[in-house]
Amino acid sequence: MVWLAMCILGALPYIFSGTLGAIDALFESISGFTTTGLTVVKNPEALPLWLLVFRSFTHWIGGMGVIALLLAILPRLGGSPAQLLSAESPGPVKGKTVAITRQAAKSLYAIYFVITALLFVMLCAGGMPVADAVIHTFSTVGTGGFSAKGLSIMHYDSAYITAVITVFMMLCSVNFNLYYLILIRKLKGLGQSEELRWLFGIYAVAVGLITLLLIPHYGGALPALSQAAFHSASAMSTTGFFASDFGVWPAAAKTILIGLMFIGGSAGSTAGGFKVARILLLCKSAKQELEKLLRPTAVNIARLDGKAVSENAIRSANSYLVFYVLILFFSTVIVSFDKYSFETAFLTVVSAVNNIGLCWGELGASGNLSGFGILSKFILMFGMLLGRLEIYPLLMAVYGLRRK
Repeated sequence: MVWLAMCILGALPYIFSGTLGAIDALFESISGFTTTGLTVVKNPEALPLWLLVFRSFTHWIGGMGVIALLLAILPRLGGSPAQLLSAESPGPVKGKTVAITRQAAKSLYAIYFVITALLFVMLCAGGMPVADAVIHTFSTVGTGGFSAKGLSIMHYDSAYITAVITVFMMLCSVNFNLYYLILIRKLKGLGQSEELRWLFGIYAVAVGLITLLLIPHYGGALPALSQAAFHSASAMSTTGFFASDFGVWPAAAKTILIGLMFIGGSAGSTAGGFKVARILLLCKSAKQELEKLLRPTAVNIARLDGKAVSENAIRSANSYLVFYVLILFFSTVIVSFDKYSFETAFLTVVSAVNNIGLCWGELGASGNLSGFGILSKFILMFGMLLGRLEIYPLLMAVYGLRRK
């Protein structure tokens, strides 16, 4: 309810400024708070500066979660604060900070502030105007993707700015619990994180493959590496910035990007997607089932970070996959009735549910969704909320209302 209320309130500035109608304003607000970055604004450069800052600020708020913010600044909320903060920590496995509730939220926000301030200073040092630096800092740290420019990061044509944003997109894809462990000097937990190793392992492989595919396109290894690193980080962190027209890339390179969009970042990060931890659990579950078939009497225990994973966590990951596939399928079917091709409809739904914001197909890299019909926009809004709240909370709310 807090999320829905914030999204409705967040739509008011767009309406009162006369920029957008009610439905488009709600779409932009939900896209902002869910850190998706899909937009119905045709030309962001025509918006007033205060609205551009507000628009990106919704990413920053949504990145760590509205409820986590409330826990950080309010003495207590009704119900269980631990349960509320747990619902705001995306992914199947919760870290130590979840149990600390309000103090945990304060620690997480302290880390969040430091990363935000550091990125802002580095962007200003690279020659980006102060207002633009504020906007892109909020969007990058919240892994949202709203930009002050219609051409996103491509507008600045700066290798330095591209490199800095690449690094920070990946930093914000890391589980913030690991930063908390660094803060309290428990570095052993950092070294034990399988998810962290897989996150950067997948990223490195993707960057390597895309670089090889792009060398003929860019005429050299260095520009190919820069573009591969940036767009791989943008897709995997689900930020949605672009620094070139990746629509003209070879099909294999675009396919790898789409794969990264599905994977997403770490559990407990500001990134969206299916989450690396959940994929690890599903792989371990599949391996466990195969070993049971081969050796029925053997004791097989799935482990993550050296610790046994509960059957509940594995069952939750499996059921999440079922809901995830069903939501993608039915959403795509409905959006396909709009005027766009199947490719555009499917990838736009994927972008919404995974909170990415990258546009594909007929929309182009810098496209906007103003041409979609009202029904499609509501389906995409619902998908954005489902993706940001990890499906279960919203489905439980709908199911609870139906029962009443």
